[in-house]
Amino acid sequence: MKKLFLTAMLSFLVLGAYAQKKVLKSAEKALRKGELEEAITLAKQAAANPETQDEPDVYITIGKAYLQQFVDSDKKDFDKANSAYDYFATAMEKGDDKLKEQMMEAPVYLPTDPTKPVGGGDTMGMLDQFMLQIGDAAWSEQDYETAFNAFHLAAKIQERITINFFAGVAAQSAEKEEIAYEYFLKVADSEEEYEYKKEAFNEVIRMNRMKENHDAALEYIAKAKELFPDDKSYASMEVDVLISAERLDEAVAGLKANIEAGNADKTQYYYLGYLQWSSGNTDEALEAANKALELDPDYYEALYIKGGAIYDKAAAVLREANNTTDDAEYTKMRDQAFAMFKEALPIFEKCYAQKQDDVYILKPLSTIYDQLEMDAKRDEILAKLDALEGQ
Repeated sequence: MKKLFLTAMLSFLVLGAYAQKKVLKSAEKALRKGELEEAITLAKQAAANPETQDEPDVYITIGKAYLQQFVDSDKKDFDKANSAYDYFATAMEKGDDKLKEQMMEAPVYLPTDPTKPVGGGDTMGMLDQFMLQIGDAAWSEQDYETAFNAFHLAAKIQERITINFFAGVAAQSAEKEEIAYEYFLKVADSEEEYEYKKEAFNEVIRMNRMKENHDAALEYIAKAKELFPDDKSYASMEVDVLISAERLDEAVAGLKANIEAGNADKTQYYYLGYLQWSSGNTDEALEAANKALELDPDYYEALYIKGGAIYDKAAAVLREANNTTDDAEYTKMRDQAFAMFKEALPIFEKCYAQKQDDVYILKPLSTIYDQLEMDAKRDEILAKLDALEGQ
């Protein structure tokens, strides 16, 4: 009796497995006949059954049906394309290395008709080829949304630095900044050489700076400096970020290092002068401002630093003079202050000639005119200030 029971159970299991195999065969038959919804429904039944859920052919059948639906949509329904990818990927997970290699094989088309495949792959490799063709065509037509959808899927199919970069550019053009960042990050982090790698680094740095992620920006600036030693712009970038992060001592050290290396331009000297002036080191600020003005005598920002530093020195001497009780010492110190005001005057006037609505120029200029008893000019500047502040 026990033997008969076991025999009956075994027959039931064999029949169950046979039934599910039959469902899969029916799905494959429906696919060949072009009955795509029927193929998907039957194959999904097989995918849900323990007897056939680990068969790669189940998922290949579903993927092929979705791929054909994508083709039938004039290759515009990316939901179908993504569904095809998902099922092909599942088949590859459940299959061996040989199956993976077969599925990644690209299709071969008739030389006389590039739309009719005559061999090669008809699963993941075909989907990949479609995405690359669609992405290229859409990009040339400036259809960035379609280009993004295509390159985004192609990047999932196979890890390629070129596709990652173009997926990033397409995402950025389609105003998908967060996704673009992830792709540019992949390119920057790749150890593979690539002609547009610097552009990827620049985007990673730019996006981190915009978000005020100073540490991440500095990390990728440091990597870029090492990878692209001939590009001196990263040194300036680094200083800019350090200033934004209020890491001023490091910024000054970086600027001095750039200057010592012979890489400084007028902007670098200006930044150094500004930081030194902000720290109360007026003599060093003057030296840096003068270096910038040697490179560009009309450089507004450097003129402002120079004039401001001299003005501050004059004001400090005048305050000290006002605190002394010795008449001779007072006169001597007052004359020193006035001499410095006179030195600062043409510098501020040169700034004023360039920008007549900068209150940071107008305020010290009005004070200098007042101290030098140039009342008419003082009143003109004060009237200008009143007009600007009343706006």
